[in-house]
This record gives sequence, C-alpha cells and structure tokens, in this order.
Amino acid sequence: LELYLDDKFPKYSLLEQSKRNHMKTIMMFVPNHALGHTVESVRLGLALKDSYNLIFVAEQKAGDLLKRYGFKVITLPEREMFTDSDGIFFDGYIEHIVQALIQSIKPNLIISNHPCFTFSIPNESNQLEIPHIGIYGQFSRNMMKYLTESCDCVICTVPPCFSYYDSPKVKFVGPFVPIENLNNELKDTKYQNLFTNKVILVGMGGGGYRVETLHMLKTVSELAKLKPSYNFACVGDDDIMKFDASENVYKLGVVSPEIMDLLERKSYLGLVRAGKTSIELASFDKPVIALSLPNKKEQIQRAQNLANSGGAEHIKYDDLTLTNLIISFERIEQSYQTYATMMNNLNIHSGLPQALQTIYDYINPGVTNSIELHSRIY
Repeated sequence: LELYLDDKFPKYSLLEQSKRNHMKTIMMFVPNHALGHTVESVRLGLALKDSYNLIFVAEQKAGDLLKRYGFKVITLPEREMFTDSDGIFFDGYIEHIVQALIQSIKPNLIISNHPCFTFSIPNESNQLEIPHIGIYGQFSRNMMKYLTESCDCVICTVPPCFSYYDSPKVKFVGPFVPIENLNNELKDTKYQNLFTNKVILVGMGGGGYRVETLHMLKTVSELAKLKPSYNFACVGDDDIMKFDASENVYKLGVVSPEIMDLLERKSYLGLVRAGKTSIELASFDKPVIALSLPNKKEQIQRAQNLANSGGAEHIKYDDLTLTNLIISFERIEQSYQTYATMMNNLNIHSGLPQALQTIYDYINPGVTNSIELHSRIY
C-alpha cells in the first residue's frame, strides 16, 4: 500500500490527522483520462475543503492539477485504458489498491467521479458501512442501472431538463459551474491577445480517442484559417496540442478551472467534444457545436439533446468535414441570438448547491440543515 501513497502522507497519517481535527473524512476518487471530471472535482473540492478532511485519490495527471490547490492527494500509478461498448474506461488491476486505501483510511463518505473507480468500491463501502456517492455525466440506461446498484446515491451533472433515468437514487442537478466568476484578469501573456476578437472555445477533453481528437483539431484549424476575425482557444490534453495552426488559434492545453470558467463565460460559442463542457457552456447561454465521438453513446445523446433544444448544432464524428463544420458555424453566426435564447430557455443552473446538500445529508444522517453555497468557491 505504501508504494501508492505520497511521501508526505504515509499510511496512517491521514486517518490520525482526521481524528485530531475532529473533522469527518471524505475520500474522492478521480481518473486521469477525463479532463472534465478533474475540473469538476476541483470545483467540488474547493467548496468542501473547509468543512471536511478531504482526501483525493487520483491518477498522476489529475493528481498534479489537484495538488495546485493544496488538496491532499494520494497518487495512483498510470494504467492502460480500453473501452467497452459504452465507451467507459476500465482496468481491474487498481481494484486491490482502491480497496486497501478504503480499509486503511476508513472515511465517513466515499465519492467516485468515474465508473472506473465506482465498481472497485462497493464491497469495501458496504462492509464498513460507508456511504458511497457517484458523480457522473450521462451514460446509457444499462450503465446507469449498474451505477445505481453500486452506489447509495448518484449525482448526475446532467441538468434536470435532460433527465432520462427514473430512480430515487438518482439526482439530476446540472453542471458544477461556479455561481460567480472572480478571476476577471488574465495575467499570463499567452492570454493577453485572446479576447481582442470574439473567442471560439474549442474543448477537446482529456486522454483517449487520440486519433479522432487530432482529426477534430485539424478540421477546426482549417475552419480557423477561414475565420480570421475570430480567435480559437483550444483546451484539452497537452499531448494533443501539437498540430499546425494559424495565428488566431491559441493552443492553451490543460487550463485551471478558473481559466476554464472564464473562457466559458466570455466565449462567443463553443466548438467542443460533447462532454461536460458542452453542458457548462449551455448554462451560460452559449451556442454550441457539439462533436460526438464514435460509439460514445452518452456524447451522442447529450449532443442531440442540446441540438433538439435549438441552441446547438450536432456533428457526429463520421460526418465531420470542413464543409459540414462551416455550415453549422455559419448557421449560428446568422441566427446567433436565436441559438442563445434557446439555450437560455433550458434554464440550466449550477448543480453545486444541490450536490453539497446531498453530500451533507449522507455524511450527517438524521441531521437537518440547509447548505448555502458561498459564491466565492475560489
């Protein structure tokens, strides 16, 4: 077990520190390959850290981002990834590590932010009578069934207007976006000229689907050459930012949650993989061109929901050509206010307050209290 604990946090120090501080302990599990899950976890962690002894268990890349915020992080080793029919990443070899950590620390609550961890947890949480909350985006009905069987509660960051699975265990709360943005200044030189033109936020997510993502970026780069009056802000895994592009393409790579929040609020529209960022943009009434990856059922459904609302264009990966991208882009250009109004009509709000109340209820059973989320979560 000690092979997987950071030097600063040897095997039992976390448990002992929790007891000394008389604070209840929350363990949150975060994967590498889904950047939206990491940003979401940071936002939730910032809202929790002053009230609980919060311990993250994360893979290396996610752990590095979490450590920037002073969180306690237990770093797991890198692992190989593969997908099943739902496009979910699994790797069974981390199961014994996850289970050993739970047995060692014995937290008051477990939060898993991806199915790759969720299915490693139930036996330990049940044996130790530890409540387990899963936080997810949108998955197939079959996957949601498995998730509800593995967790005491599922907090779904899909907004209530898109709810699709009826279970008393599932709460559709919306995206984890901050109530108020406080970082109004971009001091880093690479951002100084970004907002001189209207900004197109290009969100390509974390690892996985590298070939498909590079094709998406190449097509977007071709669009950028034809639209010099816009600046294209590309965010995603640093490894995929090595592509040829014109001067109006800003390769930002992995950005902090604060910068991501600012980009979402100030962008003209989003041109993104149909993951969590697409819903976050919708909460700010931003039109979206949602690109869904092949065989990613949840992305296809999410993109179609947004398109059906009238606030977005949906392009499936197999249909992604420069011609189709130009058509979708110019549709939004020509009827921008209509698209923005349709997004506004969805009435999507931050799911953080309801998520915090749910976490409080599970970690303090039988205690009635109303949680008010302070807007300054940064």
